[in-house]
This record gives sequence, C-alpha cells and structure tokens, in this order.
Amino acid sequence: MSANAVIAARTYDAKVHRFIAHRVHNPADVDDLAQEVYLQLVRQQGAIDNPGAYLFGIVANVVSDFRKDRYRYCGFITTDSELVGEAAVRCASGEDLEARLHVQQQVERTLALLPPMQAAVLRAHEGDGLSYLETAKELGLRPLTVKKYLMLAKSTLRAMRIEMKAQGLK
Repeated sequence: MSANAVIAARTYDAKVHRFIAHRVHNPADVDDLAQEVYLQLVRQQGAIDNPGAYLFGIVANVVSDFRKDRYRYCGFITTDSELVGEAAVRCASGEDLEARLHVQQQVERTLALLPPMQAAVLRAHEGDGLSYLETAKELGLRPLTVKKYLMLAKSTLRAMRIEMKAQGLK
C-alpha cells in the first residue's frame, strides 16, 4: 500500500464510516464494510494520483455490492398465485438474475472508464439517489463541484456511446 493510501485511510476514516452508515442502516455492517474497503485499498498496486477520490470510489463500489446482495428482489408484483409461483421459479433459476447481473457488469465496466471521482459522484447521485448536497457532503466536495463532475461524467459517457455507435458497436 502506498504512503498516499495510508494517509487517505487515516484522513477519511470517519467520513468513510459515515458514508457507509448512511447507506446500510445497520451499525453491525458498517465496520465490516469499512474493513472490506481498506482491504481493497491495501491490495492496490502502484501509485494513486488522488487517494481520496480512489478511496471513495472503492467505498461506493463496496456499498453498492453489499446493497445489491443484501436487498436483492426479483422485481415483480402480482396477485395471481400461479404467476407468483412461476416468477419465483424464474428468480430461483437465475434467469432474471443473470440478465440483471449482465447489465450491472456492463455498467461497472463503463464506470471504470471514468476518472474515479466522476464515477463515485455518478454512483452516489444516480445510483444511490442522493441530492447534490448529500453527494457533496459524503464525498467531501462542494455541491457545484458535484454538479460539474456529473456533467463531465455524463458528457464522457455520451461521447463514448456516440463513438461506439460510429464503430458499429451497440
């Protein structure tokens, strides 16, 4: 682990715990998730240009993965018991889950192409549904900086989409 990563871990420890606690709502899970964040930070090889942004990128990913695993649902509402049974079989067989997992993997690969702070801001604002002010507080930024990073991230994603279409990719 680089010296910058150690400094970031010590500097942002309280913010990391608050960020996690705000999202998981179970105090017993906060320390476990924070430990996972620091384990991933330790595994990082090489220099980190912006340790704080990199750290919060890890935090956002760990919390997102935890929430997906913890609060997974099949996404159906019905009152017909036969339809409920069929949907439960589809969910248990992984048909719907596999499609969602594929989409999530595509999203993660795309977000990995963005600078870490832009990805963290996009995840917090769009993925977790936080306002500019909440996102700014969680990531230690100003609300206008959050707005700027969101615009840059969305602009970059649009440009990548246009380029992919021009190359014949979907």
